[in-house]
Amino acid sequence: MKKNNSLVIRQKDFLETEEGLFFAVVADDIEEGRSLAFLRYKSYISPEGVHIRKKLATEQAISLLEHHYPEYLYHSIVFDADLHGVPINRIEKHHQAKVKLQTLLSNQSTTLQNKLVCLITLLSENGIPLNTLGVTGSILIGAEGKDSDIDLIIYDRVIFHKARKLIEKLIDKNKLSALDEYFWKDSFDRRACSLCFEDYVWHEKRKFNKAIFAGVKFDISLVLTKAVDDDNTYIKKGLMKLTAEVINDQYSFDSPSIYFIDNSEFQKVICFTPTYTGQAITGELIEVSGFVEESADGVNRRLIVGSTREAVGEYIKVVR
Repeated sequence: MKKNNSLVIRQKDFLETEEGLFFAVVADDIEEGRSLAFLRYKSYISPEGVHIRKKLATEQAISLLEHHYPEYLYHSIVFDADLHGVPINRIEKHHQAKVKLQTLLSNQSTTLQNKLVCLITLLSENGIPLNTLGVTGSILIGAEGKDSDIDLIIYDRVIFHKARKLIEKLIDKNKLSALDEYFWKDSFDRRACSLCFEDYVWHEKRKFNKAIFAGVKFDISLVLTKAVDDDNTYIKKGLMKLTAEVINDQYSFDSPSIYFIDNSEFQKVICFTPTYTGQAITGELIEVSGFVEESADGVNRRLIVGSTREAVGEYIKVVR
């Protein structure tokens, strides 16, 4: 690793190893000397001698690590979940979302990067400070292609919600476009969520965290330190379904998302998958399918959605 003790690893940064593996960071915490992450890209050399960074599906990523790099497979004790863990001393390069965006403001080399700068200029002209933004995904590691999206990060909760309102306003003014059927279908297919297409789109349309700019889909996501501190270690107890009213949605766009609910057994639902970020509003009745977790001391219980990356059979859905 190119050591720099002043660097802070944040969610949605990328970590590159000497083997050409690119891991997306999923939590700020360091556990047993590892950054918790998930393998998203692998660097290859084409027959023409060109370095290509190939995006990996979940199954491909797991298979690649199992067969060739098992040292990066890691079971998090804190989350009781199979993740990928990058030892700090194995990091070859730390790709920082905030730093990358600032760099691109003065130096763009691709059409998508040019569109990114035009987009954030539009946001900036409408009151979104540039110093609160970052860029992740393929652009962060230089792997963008003709079908790539723009994945923006906002590091301030107030600014994030201001940006959501701005996106709605700019759509009304035709400076941005709402997603059409093609983009919604593409988004749905990528998520592989447990809702039907119609339910997925109904929930997504009211979030205003994604739109089309210059023919390219972009989305915004909120990255902060923990919204609610909880130092307990949890153990999964089984899948369950419940219906409850949301009584506080303050942290619904955080990562993880938190929904405080009116329920005698659980105080909150915690969601680790972005599919159900911002899914419900205070006062709405939701149906939740998730895993019961119990703290190691047996005192606390919570319901989580997103026990795995694909979260098959887990969901949050507004029913009233």
